[in-house]
Formats: sequence, structure tokens, C-alpha cells
Amino acid sequence: MSRTMRLSLMTVLVWIPAMPAWAYVGPGAGLGLLAAFGALLAAIAAAIGFLILLPLRLRRARRAGLRKAERPPAAEPLHRDS
Repeated sequence: MSRTMRLSLMTVLVWIPAMPAWAYVGPGAGLGLLAAFGALLAAIAAAIGFLILLPLRLRRARRAGLRKAERPPAAEPLHRDS
């Protein structure tokens, strides 16, 4: 076996155990990733909840007879600028 071949083989054998260490994620980056993932899940849950509850709210409004034209006017402000 030539010297170059032995050196290459030794280099590979030394680097193989070190490869998993390159994937280390520190506590700050790990918590940031968890927070971003949690926010993504919360946004998806809110969107799904909105899509589920919107037809129910529209049905309730339709049953109550509250169309836009029939809604009561907005409340008057507490004070008027003269």
C-alpha cells in the first residue's frame, strides 16, 4: 500500500467519528427552532379553527336575521368635538 493511500485511509478513519459532531445544535438555536415550529403549528391550528368556525358563525347570524342592512347602528362616541 502506498504512502498516499495510507494517509488518505487514516484521514477518512479520523474524520468518520467527528462527522456527528458537525450536526450539534446549541441550546439557543435549538430553542429558537422549537419556538418557530410552535408558532407555525399555532398558525396552522388558528387557520383550521377559523375555517371550521366561520360557517357556524354565518349560520348563527343567518338564523338570527342579522343581515348587514338590519344591524343596529354603531354606538355614538362618548364626547363630541365642537
